Amino acid sequence: MKKFKKITALIMAALMGLTILAACGPSPAAPGDEGAAEAGGGTASLLDEVAQPGEVTIVEATPPVGENVRFAEEIDIIYDMNIIAVLNAFLPGSTAPPHRMAFTLMYDTLIDPPLNLGDDWLPRLATSWETEDYQHFIFTLRDDVYFQNGEKFNAEDVFFTVAMAHDNPGTMSHTSWRGVNMVNIINDYKIEIVLEAVDVDFLHLLSLPGAHLINRVAVDADPERGWWVGTGSYIITEFHASDFLVLEANPNYWGEAPRTQRLILRHVPEASARTIMLQNDQVQVCFSITPADKPMFQNDPENFSVFPWVLTSPNFLTFNFNDPITGCWYFRRAVAHIVDPVTVARAANGDWAFPWEHGTIWGFGTEFMNYDIPLVPYDPDLARSYLERSVWNGETVDLHAAHVNNIRAIEFLQEEFRRIGVPINIITSDVAGLASVATYHNNTSQMVLHVGTLTDNASSIRNFLLPGSATNRSSYNNPRILELLNLASATGDRAEREAIYHEIQWIASDDLAYICVYMMMQAAVTVNGVGGMILRSDNNNDIRGIYRIIQD
Repeated sequence: MKKFKKITALIMAALMGLTILAACGPSPAAPGDEGAAEAGGGTASLLDEVAQPGEVTIVEATPPVGENVRFAEEIDIIYDMNIIAVLNAFLPGSTAPPHRMAFTLMYDTLIDPPLNLGDDWLPRLATSWETEDYQHFIFTLRDDVYFQNGEKFNAEDVFFTVAMAHDNPGTMSHTSWRGVNMVNIINDYKIEIVLEAVDVDFLHLLSLPGAHLINRVAVDADPERGWWVGTGSYIITEFHASDFLVLEANPNYWGEAPRTQRLILRHVPEASARTIMLQNDQVQVCFSITPADKPMFQNDPENFSVFPWVLTSPNFLTFNFNDPITGCWYFRRAVAHIVDPVTVARAANGDWAFPWEHGTIWGFGTEFMNYDIPLVPYDPDLARSYLERSVWNGETVDLHAAHVNNIRAIEFLQEEFRRIGVPINIITSDVAGLASVATYHNNTSQMVLHVGTLTDNASSIRNFLLPGSATNRSSYNNPRILELLNLASATGDRAEREAIYHEIQWIASDDLAYICVYMMMQAAVTVNGVGGMILRSDNNNDIRGIYRIIQD
């Protein structure tokens, strides 16, 4: 565990002369070229109709005119096709969108993300923050917040959370708090956070779901379920791993009281069952209706609403650098030449996926994308040429996926590997299973196709390139990239930051740690009357205010 210094006396000198800074998100980045959409057949027209990266979709419902209305006591939600096998941001495997949705309900962070690019960060458990150098931050905390176990929230909980995050590398929480060197407690409701180095993206990290605050008393009293005790608007009352969880409205919530008393988040593996349940009002929201069934709901506006958006996160084909075969650059280059993003995207999810047509590993809409990096061309003959120069000697190679779309994609890729003579062993699992084998420090995978969690903020690429990160599934470690990532975090000038991130993209693309294959469009389908949802392109969706208007 990293040692933290805890100071209980007032540090007056640290408070003098500080300038309150307006913390702003990045400026909008140029979206992906229109040609990328056109290459996917019908995807171009779909892209014109959906929320673009960096845009937030706010779902509100209009009450029926002239009718008495009330809010439903319960809303049943089918989340996306990932499962919640474990629900603890201090354990690997709790990184998928449904985990983040649940965390936002259960806990609070110090700050909330802006609703739109360029807006200010929003206060949450911190009412204000100050910094002059982006290495020393003073946070003023709310003094009226209680955890769900009755313990009052204060500065000690921030100290405890950061210490636990540093004790658990490779997790969401560690990703948010990794750069903290000291937490100095000035008083119960004022803290100084000192970073190891200047980081202009620190406030962005604190707004992510993994940066939520936990309570020492709760964890000490119940090491298994104490991690669930937060200050959030909902309390977990029932959890069945890989199936469903039930959350009840927190009666002592410090903020605006939830309008829905009970939320049920479900995993329903069968596509037809999801559609039938929504049609029969057994569920009121679904994040995983198949592309084939979406028109059915789009064509029935009297009963249903469809809210599509483009995901920032790409789907990465990832190579384990510690494996003798996939760690060989010539083998990775051979693979790059048999990945045709157009056909892989169609195999994965039809017109609701679209191919990546750039050679960089970056998010769709993530700031500072390098459009000059060319895509490795599809060429099986070149693939065979590179394969002959690699260390591969006829061995069967594992290819692992967890998400249903990626499972379809790797089944297609299996045929492409056969074209160049490489036998592929397909492995499928849930997200937690994939995360357990493709970890930085104990990587037993060879190749995995997985969703890369990127945001509109360029610093999110650190999750994939930084040694020890929770989602560095390639065990990738390039000292020059580490140097550049640290330089980018310490650079405030946008033009300089862009140049640094462009160089990072060139190096990572040349190394072929990851191949960005395709992007996804997502949609929330609801029965009419559902509102109070904030849908984000990074899939950090906020349903704290969800409600359903019903008629008496």
